[in-house]
Amino acid sequence: MLRSEDTINAAVATARNIKRINSNLPVVFTLHHLSHLCDVSSEFLQNVVFRKVDPYRVFRVRKRGKPNEIAKPARRYRTICVPHPLLMRTQRWIAQNILNAISPHEASYAFTLDRDLVKAAERHVGAKWLVKMDVRNFFESISEKASVLRFP
Repeated sequence: MLRSEDTINAAVATARNIKRINSNLPVVFTLHHLSHLCDVSSEFLQNVVFRKVDPYRVFRVRKRGKPNEIAKPARRYRTICVPHPLLMRTQRWIAQNILNAISPHEASYAFTLDRDLVKAAERHVGAKWLVKMDVRNFFESISEKASVLRFP
């Protein structure tokens, strides 16, 4: 498919902006381009994006009590969501090539190298108040529009 000169110029400008922000970031123009980079069929990714398939296998496992723990956990089961192997391949490619190429926010501790639970807790030492909460169905509550990345 041929592209207009304006489309090509816009794509080149976008690529330059991405590389100017972080030269280690790959440039991904379209879903088809992502599928090529990940070696996953574009039809599969389109079916995921347009919600034609549910790419997760969901099941529950019983939580094990801790040794010498008398009280049972408040929730006795943990819900596990396992992505389809092709989606997992795509997610790993994004993690390795995009997320690992950028610095996480200073407040982010989950899934961040060289940051752990102890370091996260140290930030709150001496605080007068601490609010602890577990937000149920957090990710499911965020729409695609609200989750779009914006470059400065």
